[in-house]
Amino acid sequence: MPDFEIIYGVKVKLPELPNDEEILNHGLPEDEQMWIREELPSYFEKVEYNKAGDLILTQPQEEYATRELLRCKRGLWIFIKGKPYYITRKYYFYLQWWTLEDGSRPEYRDCDRRYFLYLENWENMLWCLGVIRGKKRREGASSQATSNLVYEAIFYKNSNCGLISKSNEDGRATFTEMVAYGYRQLPAFLKPKQLNREDTVTELVFAQKTSGVKDGVTATQKDDEGNRSKINYRAPVLNAYDRGRMSRILLDEFGKLEKDVPASQLFAIVSKTLVKGVKRVGFVEMPSTVNKMTKGGSEFRLLWEKADLGKKVPTVNRLVRYFSPAFDGYEGFIDKYGFSVMDSPTEEQAQYLIDKWVRKDDEGNTISELSEEDIRLGARAYIQKRRDGREGDDLEEEIRMNPCNEVELFMSANADCIFNVVKINNQIEYLKGNTIYKRKILFYRDIDQKVKWRDAKGGEEAPKEDPAKAA
Repeated sequence: MPDFEIIYGVKVKLPELPNDEEILNHGLPEDEQMWIREELPSYFEKVEYNKAGDLILTQPQEEYATRELLRCKRGLWIFIKGKPYYITRKYYFYLQWWTLEDGSRPEYRDCDRRYFLYLENWENMLWCLGVIRGKKRREGASSQATSNLVYEAIFYKNSNCGLISKSNEDGRATFTEMVAYGYRQLPAFLKPKQLNREDTVTELVFAQKTSGVKDGVTATQKDDEGNRSKINYRAPVLNAYDRGRMSRILLDEFGKLEKDVPASQLFAIVSKTLVKGVKRVGFVEMPSTVNKMTKGGSEFRLLWEKADLGKKVPTVNRLVRYFSPAFDGYEGFIDKYGFSVMDSPTEEQAQYLIDKWVRKDDEGNTISELSEEDIRLGARAYIQKRRDGREGDDLEEEIRMNPCNEVELFMSANADCIFNVVKINNQIEYLKGNTIYKRKILFYRDIDQKVKWRDAKGGEEAPKEDPAKAA
């Protein structure tokens, strides 16, 4: 098995593959090997605290907590349908312990696994300040990034974390409904002691984490981890975070910022808090769909273009970019193992997806968004079907919300243009993978100064006779 994986054109190194016995799911039949979230053991239904408010764990609680902390710090390998895959530490924390804003739990998706692996690669590259992530609608990128903010505050000392969204209201909602809510749902052994009110809507402030264990077992976290940290949010103004040191920042939906707060200018100011001299001290995630080019999208595009690894390394703005096409991880087209069903599904995949997504009334009429026919198309063809019949701004919006390539991420309908921009872009993308044979022709003169030509690979075409001479 190779010790690397190619993700978005980048060769990402994998940890050493352990023995099969150390890989999750190693004892299961191949068709049962999938990610299944483990419920918190019943002996955590009741936990004890001392008078100082510090957690005290029993022996079984301590053993379980220690195992989970190690997995959150190191990641793990898992067999999925007979093949080993590496799940990074942050992705494990997200899958196993994070709670989404609607109260549900994240589902394993191979496209998400690849993103977290790509993310960890660049977190370890010290010149890189962060990842700018162009995405489709409802990809779960904001939920993943808020989980990463909390992870930073839990597992690193003196972490100063923050978020900015496209408006003050959106920033507040992201903080309360994702960050604070997700933190409150964590098990006791993962939660540092909170200094401010639990129902805060502005900032989480953590005290030093300590925990005692009955019978003298060692503490679950060292006293220099996950303490004296905080997470807050700011309105999208140019001086939101312009001084001090930031450990991690979520710049959410920066492709939808209003024109009076240019995304590229705001990041240029914020980025000063991520460095101290030549040393990087913080990291940023920037997931977003993209607004119209005339409504802030062009500024996000400037950041995107300056993060091109193909032009310069390190990149101009010290960001790297990431894009996954809409048909990879599209809701309704993900099989039971977490793999994307991009093209026509197998019969096993089709039956699983039909059972999960298709609903009919008593008369047999489909009442769900997806029909059996839709599912058998696969995600790629279904996305194209959604575009049929749309025009102008409506088509532009649909394409930008579910882009299949980076050109579509910044789609502009140009409604007043006589040319069909969508068809032109589709043809450009087609020609990238289907080059046209170009015949080379050499021109030369014969001794009579008549212009003749011959194909570079073939014979010569004789000059036509003058009809008058032939007569």
